[in-house]
Amino acid sequence: MPREAAAHVSMESNTVIASETKKLILEPEQLRMLRTFKPLCHKLLGVTPRMRIATLSRGLERVLFNPGVHWLQDPRTNVYNFDPLLQHLPQPDSFDFANIPPFTPASKDTHLLNLAEQHDCSFISSTSSISSSMSHIHHLLTKMQPLNLSNLSAAFVDEPRTFTVLSRSPSAVILKPHRNGKIRSIVVEKLGDPDNVLQHMGQVMERLLTESKENFRKMLKNSGERPLSNGEDAYTYTAAGKLLLRSQLDCHDPRLPKQTFDLKTRAVLPIRMDVQNYQVPSHHLTNFPQKYSNYRLLRDQGMYCSFEREYFDMCRSTMLKYKYMRCVPISFCSFQAKIGDMDGIFVAYHNVSQMFGFQYVPREEMDQRIYGNSTTGDAAFRAILQLYNEILAVVVVEYPKTSLLRLTFSTDKLGTVSFLVFFSLDLETYSIWRRSRVK
Repeated sequence: MPREAAAHVSMESNTVIASETKKLILEPEQLRMLRTFKPLCHKLLGVTPRMRIATLSRGLERVLFNPGVHWLQDPRTNVYNFDPLLQHLPQPDSFDFANIPPFTPASKDTHLLNLAEQHDCSFISSTSSISSSMSHIHHLLTKMQPLNLSNLSAAFVDEPRTFTVLSRSPSAVILKPHRNGKIRSIVVEKLGDPDNVLQHMGQVMERLLTESKENFRKMLKNSGERPLSNGEDAYTYTAAGKLLLRSQLDCHDPRLPKQTFDLKTRAVLPIRMDVQNYQVPSHHLTNFPQKYSNYRLLRDQGMYCSFEREYFDMCRSTMLKYKYMRCVPISFCSFQAKIGDMDGIFVAYHNVSQMFGFQYVPREEMDQRIYGNSTTGDAAFRAILQLYNEILAVVVVEYPKTSLLRLTFSTDKLGTVSFLVFFSLDLETYSIWRRSRVK
């Protein structure tokens, strides 16, 4: 049987103890971490040189400086607050994706690997790859405390305030060796997730919201014209201990305190719940129209067909990710924003065929929802980075430098005690063992 390594991190003595046991368990209540733990400082290493960061177009920048939801078309008067051409969304099959620069994974980013060598970092990752595993450390430190959603309407008084079961489910990352094992990239494990329309719609809508009308028209397949190119994607880099993290910069506005922000597209409730069948008639759902794509946002507040419901679900499912990374619980949003040192997230609400409105969620609002205030949020972020560094240090010493490793994180709660368990596994050794068992 291949070896599994684990460890117990003691934050009372600020040390890491490696062992050959099967699990790593962290229990902050027993270790009194808050009184003795020294959070890790992190620093920004700058932005990708000579890269232009996009800006919002068609007057959408107004949303950045006015709190709350902004309707594309006012429901009472039917007057458009923004360009009417934004309402009916182009479908992915009409968009020429060859006009978008190809995405470079962090594990194949030569500039990122060179920066890691220059700054003596042993691990590299992108915000999208590392945020899910970081969220488990967040759940540990906060004892899975509920979100602060007290100012929502009466429709949500009895609704759960915790993160969704899916956002708390175990998360696995792959540690890939580079440059003779001196550096490892942290890549989120994908178990053959089917391609879905939301992934493509996100790319189309990002261009729709940032390109001029004329240039976006040229990006469609039937235009017959060549659009102006904005070059490759821009990234910012953050070093924390032995970790070097890359965060993509979607948009910027020099008037914002931190200038850059993330751009997120948010599909409505029934499409998110069953995205593969977003165009299939839904006769079994009596509260919804015949097709998920006909579900529309008709009001500000309420349990269904409202912006408030979409915001509520976003808080429970993707905001943590956005906060610490780049932007869909609020905790995920928070990770993205902090890693990239961004000001917040710009959210566009849609049902795949139609746009309904926009909202800007600043980083301070995400901190308020998750932690109660930004001071606690910043301290928690540094503590999460420190623990992640220590967990990686425990794992890698158990294996050869060139090993391909799988690391699984899982947080749970037993009574009043929260704990984090993780397993590490040498994938190459495991594959050999499995083949021998089959024979």
